[in-house]
Formats: sequence, structure tokens, C-alpha cells
Amino acid sequence: MKKWIVSILILILLTGCTNQNPVQTTQENTTDIRTMDQTENESEEISASLLEESVTVEKLQADSEKNLAQMQKEQTVYTTQCINLYQEPSLESDVMAIIGSGDALKQIGVQDEWIKVDYCEQEYYAQGNYVTKEKPKNAFSVSHEGTIHTLTTEQIAEIGNLDAEVKGYGSGKERDQQNRPLMPISLQEYYRGKNYNITFIGDNTKYIFLTFDMGWEYSNDGIRNTEKLLDILKEKNVKAAFFVTHEYANRSKDLVERMIKEGHVVGSHGYSHPDNGIPSLPLNEQIEDTVNMQNYVKDTFQYDMYMYRFSSSYYSDMSLAMVNAMGYHTSFWSVESIDWLVDEQPDPAQLMEEYINELHPGAVYMMHAVSNSNIEIMSKWIDQVREAGYEFGYYCR
Repeated sequence: MKKWIVSILILILLTGCTNQNPVQTTQENTTDIRTMDQTENESEEISASLLEESVTVEKLQADSEKNLAQMQKEQTVYTTQCINLYQEPSLESDVMAIIGSGDALKQIGVQDEWIKVDYCEQEYYAQGNYVTKEKPKNAFSVSHEGTIHTLTTEQIAEIGNLDAEVKGYGSGKERDQQNRPLMPISLQEYYRGKNYNITFIGDNTKYIFLTFDMGWEYSNDGIRNTEKLLDILKEKNVKAAFFVTHEYANRSKDLVERMIKEGHVVGSHGYSHPDNGIPSLPLNEQIEDTVNMQNYVKDTFQYDMYMYRFSSSYYSDMSLAMVNAMGYHTSFWSVESIDWLVDEQPDPAQLMEEYINELHPGAVYMMHAVSNSNIEIMSKWIDQVREAGYEFGYYCR
């Protein structure tokens, strides 16, 4: 009888570890899990204790389902038996072979489709059959709080005492020796010095970032511009950040769903998009606008936004503090163009030259998908950026 129970236990463990999905186990306040390398003596001790409880196969299966449900509320642990390490590059990251079979990997976060894990107090990244020491090199995580949350009465009172002067933002013309504009560098240093989660310009690397402000959709030939844009980005393997308003998301649900499905970032551009910007509203209306947009996207697309961009290039210290306290990462830009006036589109050749001339390490391009000129040059521009030695990064959690 004892050996029969041991066989059942081993069979269940084997079945779990050969599943296509990593086996997941939860334990309270510990990352240590038992592996299939347990000795037969240990298994017999377990089976003996189970016999005292008259354990049946049905009870074991029920307990497994119960543990799986509980796992969703607690920490998650993966075993390398079920991840299957490979010794070959994956997405330009070297796969680590130092993690032994059966070792425990505690999940500590999710970044894009990569699972961030902890092993012996070091961070690794897991996806499918791979465990790597570094995340994909073109993925740059942004600092933000784990969840977007409402503000307390004390926070609102404190934010209400800050400067409410509405300011207009532009990246400016003065540049350093690497062609990086000085205005976004200066503002980024200032606000990050105040512990704001904010980006005006990327790191001084050969990665640049493509972002689009989405207030409305446009088509002049029956095919929506954003459809064309998404086709190009998919073909060129480029991820972008799309900052959407409520009007856009409500009218173009299928396109927002496609953005999410294809791995792009969907960020908040506010609910109402007032002409004079969110900072022109009273603080309570700014908060309401931001919360309404967050809730709409969560309820409609089951997607948690974590990045925010102010509309109409207007911001204030009060508004920055508001979105920062709610947990957002605020994104500005370091390259811009007057491309949103559909009846006054810039000449495509001149726009291409402008974008190339303003190329710099860490450039954050702010564009609009309503622009026919952007769509016309997008594919060729991506090629020229890469020919110039740059690559497209993307911001992820």
C-alpha cells in the first residue's frame, strides 16, 4: 500500500512538471520548495503521514486545485525542471546555465512577456524555455508604483498647495555635443531630483523611443492611419507607446486591443483632453479625469496603464505631483514636429530630414498617427535610424 501511494505521488509530480506551463507552487514567506530530487525515504515519510489522513487520489487532485487558486494571491515559485534551460542566445541575452535542475525561482515581477525571478538573491528573467541574466536589451523598464491608486485626503491637501501655474513644454533647440537637447535633460534632472517618476529623454545610449499621441483617428482612403502604422511596426519589429484619450479608445476599441495584443505600451492621455491641458482644470477635476481614464481602460480592455502623458503639451507642478502620487510614470519627449494638422501636413521629405537631423542617443520621438506624412515615411525612416547605428527600445513595466 505504501509503495502504491509513493507511485501516485511521483506520477502527480511528473505530470505537473511536464505541462507546457511552468509548475507553480506557493509557500508562506519562503522560496524553498521541494523538488523531484527528493529521496525515496523522504517520499515514504510523506506517504506515511498521508496514510494517516486516508488520502485518496481525488483528495490530492482537489488539494492541488486549491493550492493553485491560493497561489494567485501569494508568491509564485517556478522550478527549473519545468523551464528547461538552454545554452544558446535568446533575444540577444546570454542564457545562464548556472541554475541547476530543480532549483527554485521566485517570481518577483513581470516585464513585458518576461517573468522576473529571484534566485539566490540575484535577478534573472524567464520566458518559455529560457532563463537569462538580463532582460531583452531593447526593453527599458520605467519606474512607477505597482498599481495606480486613488489619493488620500492628506495627499490631495499637500498637492493642492503646490504651484498650479500652467507651463508649456517644448524640447528646445540648444543641444550638447551628442545632439541631445538641453531642455529635456535639465528638466529631467530637476524633477527626478524631487523623486518624480518621469522621462523627458532616454538614457545616453544608442536606443531611441517611438511614441504616439492618440486623440482621434484619421483616414483619407478608407483605411485608418493607425492600422497602416501598426502594420509597419509589426513588419519592422518595433514597439511603440500609444497615449490614448477616452474618445480615441472608445471609438477605436479594435485598434487599442491590437496595440495591447502586439506588445505595445498603451498609456493615458487623459479622459477629456481639454484644449488648455489638464492643468487648466481644478485639482479635483484633474483627479477625476485621470481616474476615469484609468478605470475605463481597465474595465474595457483588462489592461493596467502605468504611463501618462499630458495633453496639449501643458503641465504644472501640481499636475505632475498628482499623477506621480497616483503611481504613474510621466512621459514627455525630446523630438517633436507639427504633424497633427491633417490639412497642413509637413512635406514628407522635409519631415524625414527633420527627424534624422534631430536623432540623438535616448531620443523620445513624439508623433501623431493622424499624420499622413508620418505614415508615408515611417518604414524608410525606421531603416535609416538603424543604418545610423541606432535601435528602437521600448518602455515596459
